Amino acid sequence: MPTELVGDLAGPPANARQINAVAEIVRLRAAGYGATAVARSLNSRGVPTPTGRGQWWPETVRRHADPTVRLRWNRYIADYRARTARR
Repeated sequence: MPTELVGDLAGPPANARQINAVAEIVRLRAAGYGATAVARSLNSRGVPTPTGRGQWWPETVRRHADPTVRLRWNRYIADYRARTARR
């Protein structure tokens, strides 16, 4: 992981759920960090994944960095949550 990323993002925030994960992904990707470094950063800070379970993976970061893919993913998550709420 790049030193700047560790120094800039070290330690969990007061409330990791308050972090806008998509905005953070876009910001870090625009700064030149790879998907693996971003995933490690989000995991180390306790930022929840879209489903609220599991951990961030580079592919998940890539999925959220592309606006068109992100839109499709958000629809999928909304459908998933609706299905699981009915159980």
